[in-house]
Amino acid sequence: MEVFNIYFQQLEYDGADYVRGRFLNPQSELGVYCRSILLSPFQDMKELATLDWPGEDGLDVYIPGEIQGSGKPRRKAYDMEVSLLWEGDDSEWSAVRKELTDFMSKGRMCFYDEMVGVGRKDLTLKKFDTDILYRNSTDGITIFGAKLVLTVHDPKTDVVCEKDGTNKVIGLRWQN
Repeated sequence: MEVFNIYFQQLEYDGADYVRGRFLNPQSELGVYCRSILLSPFQDMKELATLDWPGEDGLDVYIPGEIQGSGKPRRKAYDMEVSLLWEGDDSEWSAVRKELTDFMSKGRMCFYDEMVGVGRKDLTLKKFDTDILYRNSTDGITIFGAKLVLTVHDPKTDVVCEKDGTNKVIGLRWQN
């Protein structure tokens, strides 16, 4: 079975530009593997402004010129679920969990999923839950799970990997 990476990079926004911060590959840096990602490539569209006049049939719909000309309705922000797995003992998991929550709760970030080939920017952590999925006291193996719920505030911008000369991913980037 081939294992695919997920990547996160912290972002700061000064009102005009994004500044990229710390980059995290959870698998190589923390031994945390991605179990699943619930990422919808086809998000809900924003509702258009309407008026329902009592004396008229149907709805009076306002369609902005930019939508009429491009045929591209505006997408809503959405939530994305990421399930992670880690194997080890309780004391080590505490440190890994703290590292993940500290990184994820710093504010804005961008994300890339290597398996699906999709990335997004302007994500924030909405929820972080952990659980013990498997414990065997005989051999000392414990598998911990973490479920992240991230809100994708920018559902439009595609994020891609930035690689060095050896083809190693060193950061995330996007086109404006």
